[in-house]
Amino acid sequence: MPDIGKIHRYLSRDAVLTQLAKTFDRDAAGIITSSGYIRQIAMTVLYKYAGLNNREIEELFITDYSSVS
Repeated sequence: MPDIGKIHRYLSRDAVLTQLAKTFDRDAAGIITSSGYIRQIAMTVLYKYAGLNNREIEELFITDYSSVS
């Protein structure tokens, strides 16, 4: 059951956005609508720690697939 370990290691999307908001002194909506390096960091952290795939990140940030990848 190695896939169970993959499921349990991820944080929720909301938990990640809350922590990013605290780190960058913004609200979660501000993280999503931000531009530049904060947006890039948010996309990377959501991919790595929340387990979101590129399509889910694309929908959350309302951007195109190539921007996410």
